[in-house]
Amino acid sequence: PATADGAEERARATAASFLDRYVSTDGRVHRPDQGGDTVSEGVSYALLLAQAAGDERSFAKVWSWADRNLRTGDGLLAYLWADGAVRDPNPASDADLVTALALMRSGRPEHARAGRALAAAVLARETVARKGELLLAAGPWATGEPVTLNPSYWASIAYEQLAGRTGDPRW
Repeated sequence: PATADGAEERARATAASFLDRYVSTDGRVHRPDQGGDTVSEGVSYALLLAQAAGDERSFAKVWSWADRNLRTGDGLLAYLWADGAVRDPNPASDADLVTALALMRSGRPEHARAGRALAAAVLARETVARKGELLLAAGPWATGEPVTLNPSYWASIAYEQLAGRTGDPRW
């Protein structure tokens, strides 16, 4: 539904503008102002913005590219891709978290399956138990002692939605 002041239409237009500028024809989300590389956080933002813009085609292209080029053997996403290859295979948990949620919100069964698998990989590889609670670490590389936490990666609304969509109460 449209809002009286046109905010929803402006938000859709802004999301579409981002997708036009940063998503290549093959679905890669690139940073033209930083050497043309791709980071997993950019992928997660593009997926959310494609949903905000109602652009299912861009969503599918971005996810297809990321799945082919960033997915690691443990089911997470490599952080950095440049010059035709992964340059830093370490995942960033914020990108994995947001990507999992976006996939599960897409409405397509294949995306929902991929989102649940990614969410399970985040729980298995990017969380640590402390005082009976799970904390999201910065990535699998950050789960040792001492644990490396980045509170800016924490999104309680995402945890609630992931719990509901996965049925996993650990979220």
